[in-house]
Amino acid sequence: MKANRRHTAALSILVLYALILALFTWTPDNPGDTSKDLKAELDITDINHLNKGYLPLDSGWEFFWSKFLQPGNPDRISPDLISPAGEWNSLSLHDEKLPGQGFGTYRKIIAHNPGQDLSLMTGRIYSSYRLYINGRLAAAAGDPGKDSSSTRHNYAPQIVKITNTADNRAEIMLHISNFAHYKGGLCSYEPIYIGKPDAIASLFQKRAITYVVFLGILSMGIIFNFLLFLFRRNEPLYLYLALICLTSTIVISLDLGYYSLDANLIANWLIREKINSAVQALGTLFYLLFLERIFRKEFSPRFLHAAVIIFPAITLLTLALPVAAGLRIFRIYLVLMAGTIAYCLYVLLRSIIKRNTSVNYLAVAYLVISITAIIQYINYQNQAYFLDIIPILHTVVIIIVLTNTVYLSMHYKRALRKATVLSGRLEKKVSQRTRELELSRNIIATINGEQKELLRLLCNDLSGPFTTLTDIIHKLKNYPEDFERYREREIGEAEQTLEESLLLIKNINGSGDLSETRANPRKVSLQEILTLTESLSQEMLNKKQIRLEATADQNLTIYIEPALFVHAVLLNLIGNAVKYSSPGSCIYIKAEKFGHMIKMSIRDEGIGMPQLMADKILVNPGNYRRNGTSGEIGAGFGLRLAHKFILLFNGEIDIESKENSGSTVILKLPSDFPLKGMFKNEAGE
Repeated sequence: MKANRRHTAALSILVLYALILALFTWTPDNPGDTSKDLKAELDITDINHLNKGYLPLDSGWEFFWSKFLQPGNPDRISPDLISPAGEWNSLSLHDEKLPGQGFGTYRKIIAHNPGQDLSLMTGRIYSSYRLYINGRLAAAAGDPGKDSSSTRHNYAPQIVKITNTADNRAEIMLHISNFAHYKGGLCSYEPIYIGKPDAIASLFQKRAITYVVFLGILSMGIIFNFLLFLFRRNEPLYLYLALICLTSTIVISLDLGYYSLDANLIANWLIREKINSAVQALGTLFYLLFLERIFRKEFSPRFLHAAVIIFPAITLLTLALPVAAGLRIFRIYLVLMAGTIAYCLYVLLRSIIKRNTSVNYLAVAYLVISITAIIQYINYQNQAYFLDIIPILHTVVIIIVLTNTVYLSMHYKRALRKATVLSGRLEKKVSQRTRELELSRNIIATINGEQKELLRLLCNDLSGPFTTLTDIIHKLKNYPEDFERYREREIGEAEQTLEESLLLIKNINGSGDLSETRANPRKVSLQEILTLTESLSQEMLNKKQIRLEATADQNLTIYIEPALFVHAVLLNLIGNAVKYSSPGSCIYIKAEKFGHMIKMSIRDEGIGMPQLMADKILVNPGNYRRNGTSGEIGAGFGLRLAHKFILLFNGEIDIESKENSGSTVILKLPSDFPLKGMFKNEAGE
């Protein structure tokens, strides 16, 4: 339920965002914008009542195609048409569409108050012009001519003061020539402005500052995403976005140069156009690569391979060919760009339909931005700037970059959090495995040490019987008469010595049987351990007719080396209980949870021992050896071995006993791998 509410809220925010952005970019067609309704005269006598203090000159111009009129004497020639400000290839003359290349004259009359201070700010004009005010040359960019050989293309938006304002009318005339760009004339989305000098100067500065702000945002995007790429070399998303920011920065920097009062900063307008066209094609490729990394399941590999070939080829051709040919190549790029946008919209819609992840919201955001950009592109001749200073297309680029940067930041944050968690788990796993290996090494070292100790004890215990047998053989060899005299006694003593020696060897061999140990500690079911122990101890229990009762919860687990625990600990402790118990008695094993440990008790009904002996027997069990109830020889080695291995696993062992009242051995062992503290490398050390 909460997840559905989050999805609904996120989608609502995206829809609201789309409405707000569309509000700034969408301007409905004005049915009054026809050549019949347009007037080439503008009355600005009430400009003082305007809040902004300026107006765009986009309502209507007298237009003369393939003519350069003489300034100050235009009345004898009728205009070819009254045209709104716009590119030539969007105009029609005598029901025929004008070409983008050629030359012509624009004329407009401004009605104003006598003596009123006014200024003009020239907009984007394709691609060379001369500006006349009241018959005098006021500004120029490049050198317009009637053919390509006589035309020098250039561009420089300028602020021009309107002089000779004693009259209440001002004539503005533009000679415009274009033989390089694919479209010529006045720019429809960046018109010429007229107004108060301070308002025009402020508008000019605000536009320049806007570009500087855009450059700052994009520069931070370059640095931020490139640094992320340095930290995550295997993720090219950040590199692609840094390159997108870089190409956008170059394009906006070229635009920013227009708003410098020093026109020499743009030495050659056509070179600028070549660079701009080439960089845009390259930026398109970077953005496709970026989208493919996010929506790779929906992207066609063939489409991407074609883009990787086509867009770099357009970039190289634009830079290598002459300026005019390079700009014609750019028109091919625009057609391919339209197809690319259509395919990307298809990919975004597929992603939204097929997937239900956080990428969905990114896809919806891209879809909204893309549709808004398309609407703006179709309708941009009515409003390319909102609030007169912020370029819509550049704003869309900034929004896309910011959206991508925020997404990648969140993606990086999630990846970093996931990497931190995985690193912690890996570190914990490595630490656990290291300690397991150390425990295995210590187990093997302890077994080897105990086997050596067992051999020493065996040699020590067998030295007496072998000495006795040696004496008997010596008597038999050197004093046969004396041996014959005491034959029965000597043979009986030899038989008893051999029997005790064999019993000692068998007892010690059973106490130290570690042949099943593989030194592989792990968490195992205690119920399985007890079942195996009962099976292995059944023979020794049956010999003395002793019962074994074991109870434990099936859910209990214990962290131990199973074979070692069964053979070196449980069988030794059960063997001791059997040894010192009377026939027909019972041994009880009980296990229960004790905090993070498992508490196990092994209780018998045997002869027991004094508590003082019970307290000291774990320290040196060899000093307290006693024979069992059926004469079994006690070596003390089994208890010693159990004690060592219990301590090796960070466990505890204790003995409670009373003489003639049985004994209870209490074990405490971890139920899982110990997280704190290392295993002891030796028992008790």
